[in-house]
Amino acid sequence: MYMKVCFNVNRIKYKMMLMIVGLCLMNFTTVISQTRNLDLSKPGNSEQVIGTSPEKGTISIVSTGFGKNAKQSIKDAIEDGFETILYIGVPGSLYPSPLVENKSEVKNNPFINALWDGDCMNYIIRKEIISSDKKTRKDDGEKGIETKMALTINYDALRSYLEKNNVISTFGY
Repeated sequence: MYMKVCFNVNRIKYKMMLMIVGLCLMNFTTVISQTRNLDLSKPGNSEQVIGTSPEKGTISIVSTGFGKNAKQSIKDAIEDGFETILYIGVPGSLYPSPLVENKSEVKNNPFINALWDGDCMNYIIRKEIISSDKKTRKDDGEKGIETKMALTINYDALRSYLEKNNVISTFGY
């Protein structure tokens, strides 16, 4: 009788453990599918790369750029990543809201222009080219190179820069 009770208790514990593991896997799969549903073939789309940014205050994203040559394509991919963080936000990440509420209000801001002129490189911790292919854009038929890059950006330092220079307020927009 004692063996039968122990066996039943162990079987219940085993089933509960399987249920918990199953629920965790379902949740993880849902998060991945939510962050992977963006069309990366269009400039202006970036996605968060889950689990590649363990450093506090950073965000890792994959962005796509297009240009006549590799250098221009890489620059466009980097700008695309920063535009996503600044003006769109990254759903499913720790930073789902954009840093800047209204893009048109900061369009001619000298500190934003400095980012586009190269200062954005100060906030990139890691960058890696995932792919670079010759492509023809479907919308206008332009031929060039499309580059997909993984970027890890120091979000906290970027936010601090924008706050210090009064581009955004200290407590968000």
